[in-house]
Amino acid sequence: MLNIIKVKVEPLDPTIFVPFGQIIWTFEEAKSDVAVGALTENAYTVKATPSDLTTEPLKLSAGQHRAHFACHSDAGQSFYPSQHSPSVFLVGAIQEDIQAEELRAFYIAGDVGVCLHLGVWHTMPICVDGDDVYQTTRGD
Repeated sequence: MLNIIKVKVEPLDPTIFVPFGQIIWTFEEAKSDVAVGALTENAYTVKATPSDLTTEPLKLSAGQHRAHFACHSDAGQSFYPSQHSPSVFLVGAIQEDIQAEELRAFYIAGDVGVCLHLGVWHTMPICVDGDDVYQTTRGD
């Protein structure tokens, strides 16, 4: 059974975001920490269209719900909205496991992206309005 939680969304403030990573103003700034291997670049389309969780399966990069969280031990990860759509970044502290009440959600107007530290829990960005293509770097 799906357990739905709500996370308060707060504005992305560089000083508050420090435990999770840094703000980037261009994709070229996306230089994640690397522990093993090298960084690879990708792009993912994310859609804001809300989904009805009672009739549709949860998707990794569509709607405003997320069920898949990841943290990477090989390298950090960056996300940059190439079409500058308003977005929410859902993150959790660097630790072995994460609980729902420990999650933080940060809103951007679409003018910046984030470069996450190695080991930060995160989801795909949540596009708030329309669709966007998020450029990303992460470990291979």
